[in-house]
Amino acid sequence: MGTSSSNGGPKGKTSLMPSWAPAAPAVPAQPTPPPSGSTATSTNVNIPVSTTASQPSNIQTEKWSHAKGGSTRFANKTGKSSAKNAAKSYLKTYGGSRNATKASTKGIMVGAGFAAFLGGVATNGMKKTLKDVGLDDYVGKSSAEVLAKIADTIAPAGATNDEAVAREAIITALDNLYERLLEDGKDISTLDLLSEEMVKETVIEYVSAYIFKKWLYELGIAIEKNNLPETEVIKLESQMDSFIKDEVKSAITDDVIAKIQVKAINNHPIIQKIMELAYSTLE
Repeated sequence: MGTSSSNGGPKGKTSLMPSWAPAAPAVPAQPTPPPSGSTATSTNVNIPVSTTASQPSNIQTEKWSHAKGGSTRFANKTGKSSAKNAAKSYLKTYGGSRNATKASTKGIMVGAGFAAFLGGVATNGMKKTLKDVGLDDYVGKSSAEVLAKIADTIAPAGATNDEAVAREAIITALDNLYERLLEDGKDISTLDLLSEEMVKETVIEYVSAYIFKKWLYELGIAIEKNNLPETEVIKLESQMDSFIKDEVKSAITDDVIAKIQVKAINNHPIIQKIMELAYSTLE
């Protein structure tokens, strides 16, 4: 039930999403301008996102060519072609990790709601958490139905690229959580409690998936323009995916995860800190 693709991002390519994943409409094929720095929060997990308005960009547009060059060198395996250098070039485009974090408002907001949901399951179990977020009708339903509804509730289909990225990151995190539960002989629809380790792994999965999928959408096209075979594209993107995930794991400590609350509004600063820590390791 795992996910993999040569680019399952919001550019419109076919995505090998899990069978339960709810479909999202296509969005415009250009990056969403990063916000100027304002943050938004939601009061609980069943209202995880809000309407997104266009905001002025703080991105250093003159550096886009440098960032694309880094991705192209990575794809061509020439020059300073490591995943680390490609990531550093990408962050320079934003002017550093802090600006990249400010440009991830939607990802942070959705992540806060997701963390609240995970915290609820860890504390009260799946059945009560579903009821707490108004999903009483999904108690006892199949895992596929429960997972699809959770994804739709936490990250509903939106009109912006960043909403699409956050939605795909949620789906990836949920899918990987479900696979781990299956390996342990458990089922998400009848899950009693989530361990702290499972919560930590799933939050890391979400943050790393969000960063990777955002990079893949905004700059990954440089890889595809090199006319590489699809198998080679998948290999290169897998290298970047693994690099980001490893860096995120090294940045997130147990004490940060332990602060996750069952209310999204309390998790907003926590997820923001995690996001900035993650981006800082890529610089």
